[in-house]
Amino acid sequence: EKALNEAKALFQASLKEMLEPKEGWEEKKLKDIAQVRIGPFGSLLHKNDYISGGIPLVNPIHMIDGKIVANNDYTISDEKAKELSNYLLKAFDIVFARRGEVGRCAIVSKDEAGFLCGTGSLFVRFKVNVDCFFMLFLFQSEKCRNYLEHNASGATMLNLDAGIIENMPLFIPTLSAQQSIVSTLDALKSKVDRLQENYNK
Repeated sequence: EKALNEAKALFQASLKEMLEPKEGWEEKKLKDIAQVRIGPFGSLLHKNDYISGGIPLVNPIHMIDGKIVANNDYTISDEKAKELSNYLLKAFDIVFARRGEVGRCAIVSKDEAGFLCGTGSLFVRFKVNVDCFFMLFLFQSEKCRNYLEHNASGATMLNLDAGIIENMPLFIPTLSAQQSIVSTLDALKSKVDRLQENYNK
């Protein structure tokens, strides 16, 4: 338990230190490098559109630890997906929770390409060449979470709109620096995951 807690603390400290802007990093707003799209509004998607075993929806509940964990009961038919084709996700998009726990996000892998962005979510699609895993780490950082929580609206439940996400300030290093940061953080994260697995057993 002690080793696990130490590894988690080390990962968080490394995440914070490595994502701290350095010389040569460019300051941008998210809209400079990506398009942001909110999931379909309630009028486009109703409860009676849900089926089992169809094309999965991605709502905040399906974003776990930076990954998408689909639920086979929250799916729609191929016909409905064609109607809502503007909201279908592509590999390396990043989906965000739009309500509730703002800052919750997950990357779309090749296996989840074609899933539908749910009404409680929005997605970011990059227009420039970036390392999407670096961007995921960046979005999960304390600085980005603080920005989202501070700018979200709503007293009982926090809400994000596209404008808040689009104007999120980011500091971005070169592509090679992004890849190097990802490989270091991935190594630390896999150590945490291994310790967590052993601890659970």
